[in-house]
Amino acid sequence: MKHMRVDVKSYLVNHDHIDDYSGIFTREDGTELSPREAKGLMIEMYARGHKYIPMDNCPNFDKKKGYFV
Repeated sequence: MKHMRVDVKSYLVNHDHIDDYSGIFTREDGTELSPREAKGLMIEMYARGHKYIPMDNCPNFDKKKGYFV
């Protein structure tokens, strides 16, 4: 099993066009966040100290360390 993560700060720094945030997050009901909502969510995550986010549903993922605990 392979796991991937996204470095939140790097994504924010390297993706300045709003369309880069299109389709990267979905709500529990399956609808996509708008690009502005997605960028706002990433900014909020980083402000809360989340350095990494998993690319898929990973229950024991440590968002500050970037690996499973």
